[in-house]
Amino acid sequence: MDKSLKVNNFFGELPERRGYGAECGKLAAVVVFLLTLARHRTSNNKEIISLEDLGDIAVIVLAIISAQLLRCLYLLVEERRCLFSRYNGSIQRMLKACLPDSPSTVISIKIGLFLISFAGSSFYWITSTEPRLDFSLFIVITFILSLDVLHLSKAEISHLNETKNQHVADGLAWSYYFGYLKLILPRFPEMINLAHSEDDTFKADGVDLRDQLSSEKLFIIIPKNCYTHAQLGQFDDRICRDGFSTPEFKYTRAGVKERSYKNTAWRIDYPGEESLYVLMEYATPCLSMHDMMLHARSQFDEEDLEAQVKEFSIKLQSILDSDEKCKGRYHLILCGDIRHQKLGDLIKEAVQKEREEQKKGQ
Repeated sequence: MDKSLKVNNFFGELPERRGYGAECGKLAAVVVFLLTLARHRTSNNKEIISLEDLGDIAVIVLAIISAQLLRCLYLLVEERRCLFSRYNGSIQRMLKACLPDSPSTVISIKIGLFLISFAGSSFYWITSTEPRLDFSLFIVITFILSLDVLHLSKAEISHLNETKNQHVADGLAWSYYFGYLKLILPRFPEMINLAHSEDDTFKADGVDLRDQLSSEKLFIIIPKNCYTHAQLGQFDDRICRDGFSTPEFKYTRAGVKERSYKNTAWRIDYPGEESLYVLMEYATPCLSMHDMMLHARSQFDEEDLEAQVKEFSIKLQSILDSDEKCKGRYHLILCGDIRHQKLGDLIKEAVQKEREEQKKGQ
């Protein structure tokens, strides 16, 4: 048996974070290429590098950088449709998203190479009577390189995930589904049916909770800034401070015996109108993303947070709607700026829409 498999109680070795091996490999390849080129030229009594060679190199470098810019234009065709949904109308953010995600130093080097290669290629085409790489070949090379359809390897994707936490939404959505929603939503009708008692255990303002509920769906709140208050009343003062607990279900999972799962019903008061009683809670992964943004080592900024919470919402809805036992048993409540519309108003709109749909279905 491989000795590495015996490490960590046969769990296997944990991989170390990747270093600069790939960059060292590139540097070594450049050195080998230059030495091979020099040896080949000297053995054939030729100059190691001529002015015409420099012109060809300038054309090739210009074609590579131009192809990257052309690929950015291809991406803009799609991204312009998402200017407001993904980038809040910021053209600068949209352009930045389409460009290769490189450090500022690398970007500066590329700009310098582009200007130098552009000047060198122009001089080469003007002064040379028969350039080996003329403008038509430059166009062909640029176009072919711009159609590069190669995808990142698994190693490159893994390296990105190690260095930048920009792909957390999918994992959090699946975890939230398998670890919680998949367990409670299929049993929601059963849980609501059990929400009655002779004493005050499952009563809301003196009435059995099951009869008091304004909706039998779970309202999952997803704030845009991902900050979740401990009490929903802190989000909107019309929500009562004390919620009403539902019957609990117990599952033995992951070494925890009879882990308890239950929900909370909240009363929302509207002056001069009917109060609503709904089962609602924050999507708990939102707070994880918010805390990631505040952590010094997460490399997860405000722009990443905004992009990932939107991806999380899309992915979660897609997952739940693909499960027949969860579909139709929840509402996703997306909350933006609470100065314009409070949570209680969003819940009221969702409940009214649900009631209208129920009337149409009758």
